[in-house]
Amino acid sequence: MVKCDAPARSMGGYDRARALVALAFGLALLAGPARARALEHPPDLVAEGECEAWIGTVSGNDPSVRVSARLCPAGGDAVKGQLQWSSLKSGYSVRDVEGRWLDGKKKLEMRDVRVAESHPNPGWVFCTVDKYDLALETPNELRGTYVSAACRDHARVMLSRVPKPPAPPGSGTATAPSSGPAEPGPPGSASPPGPGPDPRPTDGPDVRPPPPVADDPPPRPRDRRSGCSCEAVAADGRRAPVPLGLALVALVALGRARRRP
Repeated sequence: MVKCDAPARSMGGYDRARALVALAFGLALLAGPARARALEHPPDLVAEGECEAWIGTVSGNDPSVRVSARLCPAGGDAVKGQLQWSSLKSGYSVRDVEGRWLDGKKKLEMRDVRVAESHPNPGWVFCTVDKYDLALETPNELRGTYVSAACRDHARVMLSRVPKPPAPPGSGTATAPSSGPAEPGPPGSASPPGPGPDPRPTDGPDVRPPPPVADDPPPRPRDRRSGCSCEAVAADGRRAPVPLGLALVALVALGRARRRP
């Protein structure tokens, strides 16, 4: 209650109508999100890794409950996972479960370990389930009952296995490249150049011709007027040409010697 010192002013018809419209608009804004949530089911649980997804219904105190389950192997015949119950009438909850396959994995017994999430609608209370007693009617269908002593609830359960989606392309294990010979390419593709043929003959010993030998220059004719031939020999044994001036001096000296008595 709020106390006001100023005298209260009477509200006319127009002000009263405006106040009622504003109040109705405010209530619609507050109730809108809650009503939208009540008209939607939460997303179903999906398979992860070795876990399998199941979907179905239960028909207990609220026969409109939709069930989504994710069951995972826990070693041997043990099973653990979660069950999600959702209903537009009673609300939704998520339950952690555990159990075991029996009779060669033809029967499944489970129980609620705890209610992990509880979102009941007004007037409803969620209780743990003491026992799920299920059996495989087909490889992909579980049928049976459950019992909850706290809620005095006993109902039928029907679950169907959800097929796993195919693996995306390229998600397989990559293999290392082979070190064997390369496969031939498509027609018209160029092959890498390889070593050329060996030019040497292969049907006999490697015989090579001897290197050519330079021919010696022809010998100079002997000078009939003297008893020796004059020629110069280089250090490597080859004859070296005689300078022209030296040859003239030798001829002059020879001529003088012949003129002496």
